[in-house]
Amino acid sequence: MSTARTVRKSGLIIPIVIMNPRIAIRWCVLKSIQNDFIWHLFGKRFQTLGPWVSMERNAELYRRKESALRLKLFPELVVQSGPFEGLQYPSAKSICSSLMPKLIGSYERELTHRFNEFLQNAYEVIVDIGSAEGYYAVGLARCFPGVPVIAFDLDEKARRLCQTMAEVNDVDKQLQMRAFCDEHELSNLVTGRRALIICDCEGYESQLFTTQNHASLFASDLCIELHEHAVPGVTERLMNVFSESHDCQLVRSIPDVEKPLKWSHEISDALDLADREIVLSEHRPAGMEWLVLSSRESSIGIHSVSHQNIASKN
Repeated sequence: MSTARTVRKSGLIIPIVIMNPRIAIRWCVLKSIQNDFIWHLFGKRFQTLGPWVSMERNAELYRRKESALRLKLFPELVVQSGPFEGLQYPSAKSICSSLMPKLIGSYERELTHRFNEFLQNAYEVIVDIGSAEGYYAVGLARCFPGVPVIAFDLDEKARRLCQTMAEVNDVDKQLQMRAFCDEHELSNLVTGRRALIICDCEGYESQLFTTQNHASLFASDLCIELHEHAVPGVTERLMNVFSESHDCQLVRSIPDVEKPLKWSHEISDALDLADREIVLSEHRPAGMEWLVLSSRESSIGIHSVSHQNIASKN
């Protein structure tokens, strides 16, 4: 067992570590490699501790390069293209995902054509389960003025960021933030309503969409990020649940190494290949898939205000 305490002296927080010596050494090294001067003096000695030292140093340099590119290319923190062009980020914070692909508009670009189709429909409610800082929740609220958006996230920090983003983008009156969504609450929200449901909940999709609440989802369109690596068999199970009521399409993610060669934007095109990879990389596990479900039961309406018109007003 180990313990640690801190004392404050001259405005600094000084850790006093009472623990296993190996843990203490690792902690000190991790702090030291963030300092170029200390690394210059002791880097070679640090590397004798193991390959993890060089890996951590390279990660530190990558973070610095990433931050420098973000400040240079996206100083205003406004999404530059894609379905949510014009979306304003209040701060350079993205929960559990990369920020720069969102700002340039390439984030989950594999889904862009499907979202462009969704934007032509008329929805009575939008539900975002696993909303993080609000990229989809607030982005969709801007695209569908007046339509209520119910956003769920277990992370209190994520909920605060999402609420702030909604306020900055003047859609806070549309947004309702909640913590946990189970299959019963989802059914209550969408039963009898034309809904758009976005879901990224790290494997919980296997419990959220079942034969028990399937009937309540007949009129809904859905985009579900699948986590087959966490819940083996979830893809087949969900396909079976929705196959009779929805048109089902599996969309596979593009590997990060291919994105600089497959996606073009004036901002990224002006960079060398190494920097394009940093800007476009989403750092997601290989082989990720989404299940896109289009309802066969609902009558498709045309939304009165196009996404292009909304973007041009902002």
